[in-house]
Amino acid sequence: MTKLLVISSNSIHTFNFIDLVTSHFDEILLLTNNENLEHEVSQETADFHFSPRSLLITPRKIREIVNNFKPTHIHVHQANSYAFYTALALGKRKNMVLTAWGSDIFILPKRNLFWKKIVQFSVNRFSFLTADSQHLADEMQKLCYSNDSKITVVNFGIDLQPVRCDKEPIFYSNRLHKPLYRIDKVIEGFHKFITNNEDQKWKLVIGATGDQTENLKEQVIALGLSDRVEFVGWVNAEINRAWYARSTYWLSVPTSDATSISLLEAMAYGCVPILSDLPSNKEWVESGVNGLIISELELEGNYLPKINSVDVKKAIVINKEIIEQRGTKEANSQKFIDIYDQISR
Repeated sequence: MTKLLVISSNSIHTFNFIDLVTSHFDEILLLTNNENLEHEVSQETADFHFSPRSLLITPRKIREIVNNFKPTHIHVHQANSYAFYTALALGKRKNMVLTAWGSDIFILPKRNLFWKKIVQFSVNRFSFLTADSQHLADEMQKLCYSNDSKITVVNFGIDLQPVRCDKEPIFYSNRLHKPLYRIDKVIEGFHKFITNNEDQKWKLVIGATGDQTENLKEQVIALGLSDRVEFVGWVNAEINRAWYARSTYWLSVPTSDATSISLLEAMAYGCVPILSDLPSNKEWVESGVNGLIISELELEGNYLPKINSVDVKKAIVINKEIIEQRGTKEANSQKFIDIYDQISR
């Protein structure tokens, strides 16, 4: 009997991953920070905050769960407290996989030497490593003691669902309203675009929420954009797909990112991406061909007129082909299964 223990946060990404590999295992148990009653997977909870109390209790709980559940495979997500407490509890085992998500490698080790050592210790206790972009894998490699550590580039993939909508003059933004994602730059760019554009048909639709939502709404009012910008909040998957399909362009300009599932969704549903200049974005988009890459300097100016350099119809065709080859759940599920098969040998 094959059993998978997943150790990860209560996140939509975690449950998307579980859905991706569930058919390969007889039993799956999730150890997480908060139980999610909407998902059918069996769950246990533990405190994954960094604190003296958690440092004593959580590794002990991980050991107890492993002894009782007896997993054939252990898969930890994020090289932060989840990986650290697991490494403390179990040491290095052949059946352990670590998947990095992005900020755990791009941002956390750069805070200070303490956090770098925490992440480095964690990464080097796992026999198999994965990252969702080559750029993330390269940064992860820098934290490995051995230069020949094998890191598999694999993402969680997306389901391709039939969506039929006519394209409209809409820019769609659905990243979280946090400083990392710079939704304020999206709004500023849209304001400059319509101020210098005689064509007044364009609209900006902002999805998602976050701790900056109210500030962003105030920014829209201050710029006189209330009739041109719509906040649609947190939407379900079906409505999100419809916004991709209706919108002509998708805007995402974070300061740091790995491969975003939202980017893959935008490409799959014919929403041409306009992205910040990050290495992981360039693994999917060639600026001027199937989307736009906007430099930091350009972000300070009127960058949206560059959309005229992209043939939208051609970009849509190219992006759908890319997703079918590299971005579906089927394509990526097999990569994870290949890792599990190596463990089972």
